[in-house]
Amino acid sequence: MAGAVYLTAMGPASGKSIVALGLVELLSRRVSRVGFYRPIVQALPDNDLELIRSQYQVPDERIGYAFTAAQRTDVGPANRAGMERIVERFKQIESASDFVVVEGTDFTGASSPIELEVNARIAEHLGLPIVAVVDGHRCTAAEIVERIVIGRDSFGEDAIAAIIVNRVEPAALELLDDALACIDLDDPVWAIAEEPTLRQPSLDQLRRALGAGLIAGDPDDLTRPVGAIKVAAMSVPNLLDHVRDDTVFITPGDRADVIIAAAMTRSSSAYPGVAGVVVSGGLRPDPRVVALIDAMSSGG
Repeated sequence: MAGAVYLTAMGPASGKSIVALGLVELLSRRVSRVGFYRPIVQALPDNDLELIRSQYQVPDERIGYAFTAAQRTDVGPANRAGMERIVERFKQIESASDFVVVEGTDFTGASSPIELEVNARIAEHLGLPIVAVVDGHRCTAAEIVERIVIGRDSFGEDAIAAIIVNRVEPAALELLDDALACIDLDDPVWAIAEEPTLRQPSLDQLRRALGAGLIAGDPDDLTRPVGAIKVAAMSVPNLLDHVRDDTVFITPGDRADVIIAAAMTRSSSAYPGVAGVVVSGGLRPDPRVVALIDAMSSGG
């Protein structure tokens, strides 16, 4: 029989998906056949299923789901047939795997107490220990402990194997150990520090969201993260005072001064490097400006 764990959040926006990805990454280095199962997905295609499938080349027999959110209303875990389907699908994936990561429901369109109850019932029927993810973003140490206590009471002390507090601010991280010592908690608690770059889209994601095309520059740079977006409506000297690493400027296509200055920051140590420029107003930069930027990008 394969090992398995049930990963669930204690509330919305906990970063459960990134924790699931981390678990699969860790397990992929230790076992040959990692399985991934979601009893209920919000819709198809499911981002988490597709990411795990493509990143780790997981075959169909080791990855899947039981219901979509739309199907859940009629045949979900609230009735016997629905729960039997959830267990049956899990057993199929389990039989082909060495270890299965089961990711619980998303906290979308339902209240947190309802989702907590649904996940607790599914984990109980699957006979799996729960790893609970707590959102620590912008929380004090005391607020994090309060969330842990509420979630533990909802699932039951015996059901939880471990707790992961995600996106903990540095100030709260320093005080969390002392705050946890004030409650009776036998379960291991791990804290993941807030990492702002994980929230940042790449230039290519921004490009695709805007339906934009690449006018000039190196296509390989589209993997760079977007740290900030600023409207470039002032003169270049004043604009440079507001630049930080991975800034994206929005400026009309005829502002050659802004476009060239942004490109020059990439090769200068005097200012942080601008990630890119989104040109607006339906104006394309002058071809001579484009040629200059392409030459700088290629080192020519």
